[in-house]
Amino acid sequence: MQVTERRALFALPVLLGAIACASPDETLPPVESDASPSADAGATMDSAAATDTAFDITGDAPARRDADGDVGARDGSVRVEVFTATDTPVTTDVQPMDVPVTTPPRSGGYYASTRAAHGIVDANLTSYEYAPAFVYYGGRYHYFACVGVRGDWIQHKSAATLAGLAAAPFRTVLSPSPGENHTCDPAVVRGADGRWYLHYSNTPGGTYTDAGVAVADRPEGPYTRITMDLLGHFSGLTAGQYGRGQTTVTLGPDGAWYMAFTNQIAPMEPNSIVILRSPDPSFANTRTEVARIDPAAIGGWSTQLSYDPPSGHFVFIEPAGAAGFLVTSFDTTFHRVAQETLALPPGAGVPGEGQAFLTDSDGHLLTTSPDANGSLVVVGATNGPARGGFPQWITGPNEWRTFRVDPVGVVDFVTPLPGGVRVAGWSYDPNDRGWSIETHIYLGTAAGTTPAGTNDGATRVPRPDVNAAEGTTGVHGFSVTIPTALRGAVEVCTAAINVGSGTSTWLACRTVTVAN
Repeated sequence: MQVTERRALFALPVLLGAIACASPDETLPPVESDASPSADAGATMDSAAATDTAFDITGDAPARRDADGDVGARDGSVRVEVFTATDTPVTTDVQPMDVPVTTPPRSGGYYASTRAAHGIVDANLTSYEYAPAFVYYGGRYHYFACVGVRGDWIQHKSAATLAGLAAAPFRTVLSPSPGENHTCDPAVVRGADGRWYLHYSNTPGGTYTDAGVAVADRPEGPYTRITMDLLGHFSGLTAGQYGRGQTTVTLGPDGAWYMAFTNQIAPMEPNSIVILRSPDPSFANTRTEVARIDPAAIGGWSTQLSYDPPSGHFVFIEPAGAAGFLVTSFDTTFHRVAQETLALPPGAGVPGEGQAFLTDSDGHLLTTSPDANGSLVVVGATNGPARGGFPQWITGPNEWRTFRVDPVGVVDFVTPLPGGVRVAGWSYDPNDRGWSIETHIYLGTAAGTTPAGTNDGATRVPRPDVNAAEGTTGVHGFSVTIPTALRGAVEVCTAAINVGSGTSTWLACRTVTVAN
């Protein structure tokens, strides 16, 4: 489902002007133009003629109304009742949009999600794979991993869909040069010059690790090495001394690039995760040390650094065995903010060494990729069978896991009244399934009238059917009557306002006829 901008009344620039008091979490993505969201994307914008289509809670194809005008229920879906317009005069105490909205503290996790799915990136039937990088760019998912070929080689595969990755072939993008016994731990970003920078680890002596960087015009290469000795060469290390490597890179909010790398050269220096800053994505010309982090604060050594613009935090992800993944957030001065666990989707493999978030080409967390719109994506190794003496934590299939973080919900009906409209439905945020999130409703005309926004506040109508079907707790229904001076064809767009990770969600856009 390709995200496109709705070019009628509620184009994004106009809409954002209507929510001047909104917090950063309330920024809405462009309205969807496809009325059939993907299975893991939840309910999104219905931009079709809205009176004959409604989404069920499974996020599958739209349910169609039966002869009585009701939406037919399917297994696992909430039955939607269609209400008839009445002649009741419009009266309401709805809070106008120019009144600031404050959200009280809430429980639950920022990244944790109760809606998760998984699938295969690569079956990994013959050797080992781990330490991936995962980038969505140019309409394709680009997957890089350390693969056992003749030692560690960095290989790449890509596909237009998550499901298509499993059958896509691996192709080598970097193999050891003379002086490099192995190449591993890829991290890939695109610089302002349009070129792709592949950061990696190598083992020139076979027992200690150096860092290198290579550059290419395309994500799939071919790559040309800039240096094989980016962070210093420590050839005198003994058992237990790793060296310097496992580099990961992301673009910070200040326009500078940030690198995290594993520094294990004690007693020469304390073992730590070191953070560097540079204006150059290669880090080969100039860099400044920013911080040193105890790996215990992250949960381990084999980690990935990303930046999350909605939260304003740098984020590390680390495998946590059968518990799932540890996600640790740091502010821009690299002081730890929070740590939480992403639980595994049912049936997913136990994470092995090396996990990565899906990012854009800047190394920013991405929740708007077409196959997982509204979801975080985590990829990486899983524990597998004993094979050739390789560690079992890198011999299982490499998997993707999606974690829905944008709100989901349904607009049950939009009913025209004399001088107004009535809107009802339900929504919740998978980051905190017990929290009552806010509902924003916008009224305008196809002729170009600036939409008037209404904040209905937190959901406050009990919906035991939703709780039973979705496994939620709390109160998740909304029902509001909104007066308007508009007459004739009025477009009514409803949004569920995000909490935690992700962005707000368009639930539906319906056109109704409002009379005097």
